[in-house]
Amino acid sequence: MKKIQTSVWCGSNVEEFEDNIDNIKCHVILPENHDDIIKFSKKRCPFRHPSLLYKKSEIIKAGNYRQYYLCEDYDLYVRLLRNGCKCYNIQKPLVYMRIGKDFYKRRGGWKYMKTILKFKNEQLKIGYFTLSDYLKTTIPHIIVCLMPNSLRDYVYRNFLRKKVKKEKNEKN
Repeated sequence: MKKIQTSVWCGSNVEEFEDNIDNIKCHVILPENHDDIIKFSKKRCPFRHPSLLYKKSEIIKAGNYRQYYLCEDYDLYVRLLRNGCKCYNIQKPLVYMRIGKDFYKRRGGWKYMKTILKFKNEQLKIGYFTLSDYLKTTIPHIIVCLMPNSLRDYVYRNFLRKKVKKEKNEKN
């Protein structure tokens, strides 16, 4: 009998909102199946931590969380993928995440940029990222890190998230 491999961890899409849950700003659409998650992971983090369920034993086997300023989750997910762990993202938003006016501020600055470079350099060195993966994602990431927060907020909301469309009947 053939053994069916189950997912080690599972996440979902997410709705980001400001102030109250009725004020949804963005839909975070993530890759669904394992192979697409691997491809996406070479560009950006393929999960939103609050939506995850996982097997603790596999997290510990992968080395648990390491110190990586604002990259602890991404680092862990890539190590799980490198260990051959299967994963999946449910294509429904099962989690609402509150974002504030300065939500994207922490995705910038020198400290965050240095951490991202350290993480991506490690992935390149061990062969998880190809040189092409590295260059295509690191250069734009550095640029976004060094942008003023208002511009970074615009980039995230308009290029890295699916924007919520306003209904035609909505009153001003």
